[in-house]
Amino acid sequence: MNNYIMLNGKKIPLTDEQIKLIQPDMPEKSPFDRVKGGELYYWVCSDFSVNCTPEAEIILDDGRFNAGNYCTDKDVMKQHALHMKLNNLLWQYSMMHGGDSIDWYDLGAIKVNIYYNAETDELGTIDYSIIKHFGAVPFVSKETAKAAIEKIVKPFIAKHPDFDLKKM
Repeated sequence: MNNYIMLNGKKIPLTDEQIKLIQPDMPEKSPFDRVKGGELYYWVCSDFSVNCTPEAEIILDDGRFNAGNYCTDKDVMKQHALHMKLNNLLWQYSMMHGGDSIDWYDLGAIKVNIYYNAETDELGTIDYSIIKHFGAVPFVSKETAKAAIEKIVKPFIAKHPDFDLKKM
C-alpha cells in the first residue's frame, strides 16, 4: 500500500475507507482496473474455474486484461465464469438443434432468445426477426428455446445454487 500517514515518527498505512474519509472525491476503484505488480487478480480458466494470479506485468497478464478476462473481485469473476459456462452450453444446444441454419439476412424469419424476468423470477422466450443481441444465444424456434430451458438452464441452476441469474 502506498498511502500512509506519519505519526510520532511511525509510518501507518491507510485503508481504502480511511482514504475516502480524507479524500471523499476520490473515484471508486473498479474491479476491472489493472493492478500493480504483485497484487492479485482473478481470471477464468478453460474449464470455467476461477484462478488467482499475482500481477506480474507479463504477456499473460496483458492478454487476460486485454481480453476482459481480468478482475480483482473473486465473487464477480465466479459469477462471470458460471454465466460463460451456461452461455456455451446454450450455444452448443442451439447449434445441435438448427441454430447453425439461422439466416440473419432473412428479415422475415423468426429467431428466438431466452430471457429471465427478475420481477417475476421466470424464464421465457422472446421472438424477434431483425435484431441480433450480442452475448445472447439465438434459437431457431420457440420450441427449441423452451427445450433448452428445460434441458440446459434449469438443470444448470439446480447444479449451481450460487449462480445468480440477476447478475447476467
